[in-house]
Amino acid sequence: MSDDDFSSKVRQFARERTSEPAIDWDVRRTWWTSRVDDLFQKIGAWIEPLLSDGTADLQPGMLTLKEDYIGTYPITQGVIRIGGESVQIIPRGTLIVGAAGRVDLKGPVGDAMLLLVQPSTPSTDPQWIHASWYLANAQSRTALAPLDQQVFQNTLLDILGIAT
Repeated sequence: MSDDDFSSKVRQFARERTSEPAIDWDVRRTWWTSRVDDLFQKIGAWIEPLLSDGTADLQPGMLTLKEDYIGTYPITQGVIRIGGESVQIIPRGTLIVGAAGRVDLKGPVGDAMLLLVQPSTPSTDPQWIHASWYLANAQSRTALAPLDQQVFQNTLLDILGIAT
């Protein structure tokens, strides 16, 4: 390869990379923490009858995460307490391979992974803005179920060891 070819290829590469929009990491962090807060609100609503009658308790708390580019930041975590058992709700981060965020559920007899999955449809917005929560299958992390009330409640039963 000649020096001219080399220089031409490197210049083209540099032009293509600098024309990509820069990521605003503050916006990403704010978006991620708000999505986790929204998830906690949904979980509270999904177990509301148990909270109302005192069968369950949902205790939010704060966790400090540190991620490349994002920096160090506080984020909501929590614990669901039912019958002397606890299920921890632990955010893991937004810079996750194949997802826009991850929250783990850790119960006495099992764990579950919730992922913010980006749509595959084209968009002019950053793909992570349109991500939705999914439950990753314990046997095959590539098999995902959209997270809704029924999926969450079944998962809670599983990780508490309650036969369905």
